[in-house]
Amino acid sequence: MLWVQDESCHASDACVNEDLPAYDESESSSVRSVFCNEIVCLRSLNTLTFCDQSVHNYCTYGVAYADDTSTGGYIKYESMEFFGGWPVRSITVENVPLGFGVKNTVKYPDAVGIMGLSAHKGSFIEALKIEMFSFCLPEPYRSGGGLKFGSEAEMLGNSNAMIEGEPLYSLELHKFILNNEHIQELDDSKVIFDTGTSLTLVPENVFNLILQKLNKFINLEKRGEKIYCGYGKNIPVTIKWKFQELEIVSNLESIFIQVSHNEGGTISCLNMNGHTSNKIIFGCLFMQNINFGINTITNRMFIHPRRCGME
Repeated sequence: MLWVQDESCHASDACVNEDLPAYDESESSSVRSVFCNEIVCLRSLNTLTFCDQSVHNYCTYGVAYADDTSTGGYIKYESMEFFGGWPVRSITVENVPLGFGVKNTVKYPDAVGIMGLSAHKGSFIEALKIEMFSFCLPEPYRSGGGLKFGSEAEMLGNSNAMIEGEPLYSLELHKFILNNEHIQELDDSKVIFDTGTSLTLVPENVFNLILQKLNKFINLEKRGEKIYCGYGKNIPVTIKWKFQELEIVSNLESIFIQVSHNEGGTISCLNMNGHTSNKIIFGCLFMQNINFGINTITNRMFIHPRRCGME
């Protein structure tokens, strides 16, 4: 779903960042509440929503992401205006269901909301009846890239059929190869491509195996709750994700992020961790410099390496 930080979060000290702007509904003439008996609450978003009968039967929601980002608040309708193309043109879409977050925690320090691009009923993609879209994420701290819809979407490179009936864009993994070594424990795993999660997550037992192999090149130590870092710069590491009809190659810039330099050397942190699920979450840091195209009609994902933001 698509949600924004609501102005009321300031009253309960539950904003992502008190210094960042929040959505002030009093400035909008098109926003309106969604009630419990409306279809968008009962059926479209029913896995995320519940009724707050204590407050006029408003439709409320709660969402938690794999990286511990979370949001809770009210579902409301709002009009959205989009700009794009050349010459620049605009289009306004009315009655888009949005989450107005009154209690939020986000792992991205400058974020005041998340645009969910899944195929869930009631999602941004479903609400706007978008058949095709593409996105290209640049490296952190570099601007550029892009998100394109409809006829502007770039369906580049090879494509692979996505798993049927799965609202999250997923492929079945055939082989996971780390530095030419086949990690058989991940064969036939479901890989969910999730731009809302920063780290790539694999089953805990496999992550421990990957750590052992990476520690031959860099001494990784746990820093904080989920991050493993060590001193090293030119780490010889490549991961190949082999699917039925295409392959993704993750290089050093995707697998590690260099966070600082000091007299001890360069500190690099691994963009991967373990979790309790047997599914793989392909996080956004692993997606950088890849053009992803999604065709919701043919149910296919297109993948093409490129320098995002350099066109």
